[in-house]
Amino acid sequence: MYRRSHAFAVLVALVACLWASTAVVRADEVVLTPSDAGGGANDVRILAGGPKSNYVSEDILSVYNRAGNSQNSLVLFDLSSIPAGRTITSAKLALQHDTKIYFTGDQGVDTQVFRLTKPWVQWQATWIRTSGYRTSNAATWDQPGGDFVGIKGQTDGSDPYANTTLNLDDASPGVFELDLDVTALVNEWYSGVSSNYGLLLTGPEGNGLHFHADRGDDPTMYPTLTVDFQ
Repeated sequence: MYRRSHAFAVLVALVACLWASTAVVRADEVVLTPSDAGGGANDVRILAGGPKSNYVSEDILSVYNRAGNSQNSLVLFDLSSIPAGRTITSAKLALQHDTKIYFTGDQGVDTQVFRLTKPWVQWQATWIRTSGYRTSNAATWDQPGGDFVGIKGQTDGSDPYANTTLNLDDASPGVFELDLDVTALVNEWYSGVSSNYGLLLTGPEGNGLHFHADRGDDPTMYPTLTVDFQ
């Protein structure tokens, strides 16, 4: 009787172990910065107030949009370090808003993410150009401020892939992390449904957020894309 009971207990334990090994799937993760992509510094803000100027030398991204002073930001992440044939379970974009760059908050106005639909050159992109330094070799945006679409394919800014707010007024000093769930967008890029020309950050009227780019001395301030896959 003891041998039979012991054998049954061992069998139950073995089945439990087998069930556990198939139910628990180890998730892998990569944390990317814009400089991981070719050429480095693949993040730049573009300004309506400086439509022909390139600001890649600045360690600033922005979605500032007040009184006609509109600023968007272009950001590109290279996904090639994610092995083929995986399933992406989550993708989080993290940005560091720092009032030492500029003191304004978002006043409860969203920061939004859209998918860029044209390639651009980080050293040459401006409010009106995707690349080129001169009229003779310039490639332009169809829409000043960047050509983009939303998650439903709209081009009017009505359907961002992600949007959130920090709810900060203009008297909130410090560094604040803004996190955006861009899983749907990264899945489009990874699966090849959409070309990866990067993303556009923007904000409706009233937003005043400024973020660090990836040119500073503190890597913890860089924009990051954290992708979990299995």
